[in-house]
Amino acid sequence: MSALENAVAALDAYWASRALPTHEAVERIHWALDEVLDSAGPFEPSEWRSLLHDALLNEGYAVTFRGDEIATIVAPC
Repeated sequence: MSALENAVAALDAYWASRALPTHEAVERIHWALDEVLDSAGPFEPSEWRSLLHDALLNEGYAVTFRGDEIATIVAPC
């Protein structure tokens, strides 16, 4: 799987165990992932955490990881 696929899979797993954010928030996060890929170049599949961190940070979110899982995502206030 690519870094993008790994990042999206981690988001899906995180959201499956919590409330899904609004459709607009999901779209913005997916757009931010594409923007980071476009501006930072290719990521290795194992670099999905960096890709996701940068994309979420660009949208004002904070993210923490626990191994290969997302531990928390804090939405902007």
